Formats: sequence, C-alpha cells, structure tokens
Amino acid sequence: MIPDNIKKDHVFMAIKEIDENGIPASRNSTKFQLSYNNRLYPPKYVLSLANKYANGKELQP
Repeated sequence: MIPDNIKKDHVFMAIKEIDENGIPASRNSTKFQLSYNNRLYPPKYVLSLANKYANGKELQP
C-alpha cells in the first residue's frame, strides 16, 4: 500500500537520487517502468525512495 503522505515532490527527489546513485541490481523492474524525461525507472523502487523522503525510511521490496 502506498502511504497517503507521499507527494509529487518526494517522487521527484527519489528520481534525482536514482539519477545520482543508480539502481541496485536487486531493485530493477521486471514488468513495469515509470517514464520521466525520456528515462525509465523501476516504479516500486521510486516509491520506496519517495517514502524515505516522506516518512524517514525506505520501503522494503
């Protein structure tokens, strides 16, 4: 379940973190991709990182 307090800004911060640090091999997507600025991101990992900014901890896979 996605926490209600994750906002657009948290998602953008997560995408920026992925751009800077990359995606761990264990967190790559196998089925779906989030497209932003002509780049693809694993949506579950993006939400996991967004939760870190909203609630102080990364969500488990």
